[in-house]
Amino acid sequence: MATKYATPGVYIEEVTGPGVIAGVGTSTPAFIGPALRGPLNEPCLITSFDEFIQYFGGTRAGRAWPYLFVDKKPYYMAFGVEGFFTNGGQECYIVRVGTAVQSNLSVNALRRKIRYQPPQIGVPVGPEVSHAPVEEHIGPADHVID
Repeated sequence: MATKYATPGVYIEEVTGPGVIAGVGTSTPAFIGPALRGPLNEPCLITSFDEFIQYFGGTRAGRAWPYLFVDKKPYYMAFGVEGFFTNGGQECYIVRVGTAVQSNLSVNALRRKIRYQPPQIGVPVGPEVSHAPVEEHIGPADHVID
């Protein structure tokens, strides 16, 4: 039933809704990168930098050490996690993807290790493709843009 108002003006009517919608946290980051140790490719919830050191760090000169350096090159995940908790972060997920040792392997060393054979570029392969030289497949008409 509609409410009838006797005089013009502004009226406020409070309507009760289905209930309060609870807020959700939007400040839970995930840090993905290499670390000294810990579970690989598995997200782990941590709630402090000390917990990060415990699960993903190591020791250096008898002290806890969370930072990863390979050939004097720093990897920054531990620095990011430390900054997150220093600036008031409460919880985050860590996904360790290795120790960064293999990322230092040069392409030439990799080729020697697995006897890499580079593919032949420009030579079409397949029963329905002619085996003509590349120049015959790409002509001046192929480069014209209308």
